[in-house]
Amino acid sequence: MNETLHTALRQAIGAHFSWQLHLKSGIDHGKAPMPVDQASACDCCDFGKWLAAPEQKATLGESVQFRVIDRLHREFHLCAGRVVEQIALGDLEAAHRLLETEFKPQSEHLVAGLSKWLREAGRGEAA
Repeated sequence: MNETLHTALRQAIGAHFSWQLHLKSGIDHGKAPMPVDQASACDCCDFGKWLAAPEQKATLGESVQFRVIDRLHREFHLCAGRVVEQIALGDLEAAHRLLETEFKPQSEHLVAGLSKWLREAGRGEAA
């Protein structure tokens, strides 16, 4: 398996899993954990920068796994941005509702997709 891919996927799983804690803390404290535009941008986190890098697009961009994760990652950040926006507006009830009904399932989909790609890459089924 490509060690760079393995490392990127492992780190992304941990980093994106922890977003739920950051958003929950923001709701609990009534303070947005980051600016809305940063939460919404899929190319601000380390994994997003890795995904957007020309070398990744050139070597992995045609793979089904890459395209699926790219889409899930974008959706994840858009959803995180909606939660952060509600926190910033002071509507903590709406933020909590979004966290539970939209963000958690989206996060689970992303982490499951990353985990699947990691398993497939380990078996030599993915780039």
